[in-house]
Amino acid sequence: MSFGSPGTLASDWESRKAFVQAPWQAPPEVIIEDREVAVDSHNNILMGDSRERLVIVYTDGIGIEGRIGAAAIVDLDDQHAHSQMGNDDMSTVYAAELHAIEMALALVLESTEPWAEQAKNGLVIFADSQAALKALRRPKMPSGQVYLEGCLNLIRRLAARGIRAELRWITAHQGVIGNEIVDKHAKEEAREPEGPQNPDNRHIRLAAAVKRRVRYEAKIEWERRGRRKRPSHRRDA
Repeated sequence: MSFGSPGTLASDWESRKAFVQAPWQAPPEVIIEDREVAVDSHNNILMGDSRERLVIVYTDGIGIEGRIGAAAIVDLDDQHAHSQMGNDDMSTVYAAELHAIEMALALVLESTEPWAEQAKNGLVIFADSQAALKALRRPKMPSGQVYLEGCLNLIRRLAARGIRAELRWITAHQGVIGNEIVDKHAKEEAREPEGPQNPDNRHIRLAAAVKRRVRYEAKIEWERRGRRKRPSHRRDA
């Protein structure tokens, strides 16, 4: 499954709002535990009674070779979502982590597969980005807010259907199979070429990425001018 907003391939500029969640609305349920406790909690959830099994989704956003990708996979099924978000002049790994969570929520909301019925028992999304999870707990106005808002809207829509979403931090590269698999998907997606073959990729030009590029180019130009002005020290024979 490919996820995104058709028509955004030309890279729309992001816009930001004063707030994306009303003050009276309860924040999402976000749980960030110590590394070992987080792994133990994950294993306990994974080994729960199959009759009361929660739906588990793993997410990851990644930057590799200057490209940004995001992915989400469902533990009970081979269903997954992925998005190629352009290069690091356009997006950020932080935004990819949020977009991966957004895709996970959308997978559960939109799926008609039998596994989706188990979401009534609860939904747990595992992400390895504490920054993304903390942003969901206390949403503000960071670059990448569009994905933050998307997550919050989907959480509210799931709640309206009686589905409680719980977002948990899980450490990366610690032998958690689901986490390793989604990491592989995100890397593959980051390397995917752009163009018509990926019509649903969500390309939004983020201010944070543009500022980083401007600073980088300014630094290169400064160094270039410094080299050009540096006097030579030739010795006369």
